[in-house]
Amino acid sequence: MEMIERESVPMMEGVDIRESYWRRRPDYLDRLSEWTIAEHRGRLVAWCGVCRWRAPMGRVLYVDTLAVMPGHRREGLGALLVFEAWCRWWGGRGSMPAISLRTQSPVVYAMLHRFVPAITFPQLARLCVTPPPRAVDAATYTVAQTSPGKEFDPTTGVVRKALDAAGSLYGRELPFSGNACIDDFFARGMDVGAGDSLIAVVLWNWRTLVRAALAYGFVLSQLGRRLSPSELKLPSPDQKAAGA
Repeated sequence: MEMIERESVPMMEGVDIRESYWRRRPDYLDRLSEWTIAEHRGRLVAWCGVCRWRAPMGRVLYVDTLAVMPGHRREGLGALLVFEAWCRWWGGRGSMPAISLRTQSPVVYAMLHRFVPAITFPQLARLCVTPPPRAVDAATYTVAQTSPGKEFDPTTGVVRKALDAAGSLYGRELPFSGNACIDDFFARGMDVGAGDSLIAVVLWNWRTLVRAALAYGFVLSQLGRRLSPSELKLPSPDQKAAGA
């Protein structure tokens, strides 16, 4: 946890959430099902912590934390870590697990929107689209696990005061995704300063899985051109406690 607290400051570009967030989660690693990191030249550049849930509506991969250092963003590294974790949870067996996450960042939501726009809910660019029942069930289950008792709107995905103790994890100014619809929703449709957060859900189907696999291969090839195997390390997920 000392490493996570230390590296979270440059990860958040100077915003210090060690006291308000990380020290309220001393059992962070214990609660995760899997923790994966990426390193570049001996430095931590990204990590992804996920929980594997068996919900009444089926399996859910909850992305508890996804962090990518400045200088390594917008390259698909975050999406790659999430997709690999999802593939390990699915394993080609049974129905495809949903992905859920809770975020205050328009950039995180925009990553999903770029990678799999048709199956990401809520659809912030088209709020007239009603999330399907399975997406609502996955989001509701996620709220019950992460923000029990908090007010939740399943149509917009907003959980009021989900992080009321910490408030905004991004300080006074939210990061910008570059998508006007997404940025405007986070700025006007939520009170992030009061701790509001968004629950996003991805529901896979075969068509989008094939497209995502092709995109995954492209991202992996691009990262491989820039980073040698010795520079980009993805330790085995069962070594999650090794970085604590």
